[in-house]
Amino acid sequence: MAADSSAKEERSMRLLQPKIRILFYVYKKGKVADNISALARNLSYKKDSWVNNRVNELLTDGYLERVVIGNNSYFRLTEKGRKKIQMVVLPKVLAAVIALLSLIPLVWAFGETVLKIELSNVTLMIGGIALLSLAFALYFVIDRLENQMLRLKSKPHRSS
Repeated sequence: MAADSSAKEERSMRLLQPKIRILFYVYKKGKVADNISALARNLSYKKDSWVNNRVNELLTDGYLERVVIGNNSYFRLTEKGRKKIQMVVLPKVLAAVIALLSLIPLVWAFGETVLKIELSNVTLMIGGIALLSLAFALYFVIDRLENQMLRLKSKPHRSS
């Protein structure tokens, strides 16, 4: 009995990552054409039917919805889907917050320099530059990881 639940848990963990990957792709694009073959190709999956099953599970679970705009049908995230993907997106938001916080000591140091108020301008500037550098480094590392997660190709996919 324990082996049964362990196998089910392992299966659900294996399925979690591809579903998150699909959700993340839709998040990055805003909306994605209701075309399973194109979605599978863009995410580098070989089997359309496998992607179709995952998309149908996401639709059934309420993470994705189909919307019709004009004559075209699209997939987009629901509120539930946005909440599910937050943990993937959160680090990039954190990098933006650090960048904004780094502006505080830089602006303060500039103001002190212009207003001739004596505090440790050099320390404030060094702190601001260090925080800003950290924010940029985090942002670019996270961006690179996102692209690796999606395995986006720089060249268009050729059909065979």
